Amino acid sequence: FTGVDRRRLASLAAVSIAGTWTVPTFGFFIAPLWLVIFVALRRRDVLIFGAATGLGILVVYAPVASQLLFQIRHYDERWGRQYASVGAVAETIRTYLIHPAVVGRVLGIAGPLLFSFLVLFLLVLSVRRSRPVALPIAVVLGAVTAFFGICLLLRTPLIRSTAFVVVPLAFSAVYLFCLSTPEKYRSGAAAAALLVASFIAAQTHRTVVTFAYLPHEQWQEMGGVLHDTFPEHTPFFVNEHAAYLSGYLSPGYVHASGFDPTTFERGEELYLDTPNEDLPGARVDGTRYAANAIEYRIPQRRADHEALWFCPPAHAFIRAMSGVEAGGGSTLTDRDLETGTNAAGRSLTLWLEPRRRYRSLVVVTAPRTEASFSVRGTSPSGAALLLGSVRHSRNVFLLNLRDQPAPTLLLEAAGESSTLPPIREVWAYPVPGTDGR
Repeated sequence: FTGVDRRRLASLAAVSIAGTWTVPTFGFFIAPLWLVIFVALRRRDVLIFGAATGLGILVVYAPVASQLLFQIRHYDERWGRQYASVGAVAETIRTYLIHPAVVGRVLGIAGPLLFSFLVLFLLVLSVRRSRPVALPIAVVLGAVTAFFGICLLLRTPLIRSTAFVVVPLAFSAVYLFCLSTPEKYRSGAAAAALLVASFIAAQTHRTVVTFAYLPHEQWQEMGGVLHDTFPEHTPFFVNEHAAYLSGYLSPGYVHASGFDPTTFERGEELYLDTPNEDLPGARVDGTRYAANAIEYRIPQRRADHEALWFCPPAHAFIRAMSGVEAGGGSTLTDRDLETGTNAAGRSLTLWLEPRRRYRSLVVVTAPRTEASFSVRGTSPSGAALLLGSVRHSRNVFLLNLRDQPAPTLLLEAAGESSTLPPIREVWAYPVPGTDGR
């Protein structure tokens, strides 16, 4: 460690500037690292390179200095204080170093505590065996400790912005394990390390195979649901962060400035529940405004989901249907989610009102049913239609009809289902201006 030459100091300076420019919180790690290196070596060139690094960081941030100062003053007002307790340190380690997808199970607070204890124990053993060799790792771990201390002092860093710090932590743990192992046990330690590496590789492969990306926020999907399901100029109220959705709205879709419960109950207005944080009591329950309110959820990582609340309209635009129990058709269009009917077989045929074009069909099945069915459409002339996407959230199905004229729709049981699931309500949304006259 005492033989660190100036080329390595120059490389560290370049990495420090690039890293801090890329992730500002990196500066909370690299500044203590330079300080600890200087204290350990007490060399003038370390001080010079450290000062040059600080000057370089100031230079690259000079063009955005005013924005940086504003964020420093008001960052917590928008993003909160995620690093307000020691639990945030444990969350960083648990999320980015000993994640359940890697270690095979959720370890809770015990995982980070155990990992920290093992690293400290290995550091003590390594210092006893060879103090000069263990000094570089002690320097890195000192910088990591200072980094967490600065984050806890500021309280505003986001947990995801601290992810990089697990890299020096992981390398330090492996290095200390090798350093602290006595010579006569090196072969056994190598075998143990190989077993651990094989386990992590197997877990990683399983995670990659089963991985499905879930965005932090689903504004684009919400905009798509609005366009593919509801006609243009349908009023909808967004209770939080409406500006984020605006960029994903198609022409003809503008959120309302206020919410009208009466219009909502008539099925003429939508309510979008779109918080960024899932705080206790913060989510909206649409059934407070209307007993027949329906919730369509869009999963996301923040606040678990975005919710679209709406009610069946006064007119279902379904001329006739077949394949239901005798007299059951009327209960599928009565706007009452407590009524409904079971399909008499594997299929249900719907004839939509003629001389109109239709945006979508909505099917609401009984709650907590494992619904599975396919949909086919034919035009008034009998030609097969190419239908749009089918979106599904629990017992709510949204079928995009692609603005096609009065299709006849055939719903058929799919998969292992022998019959269609119990259906509570079904209706269609026509395209504005195609009123049949």
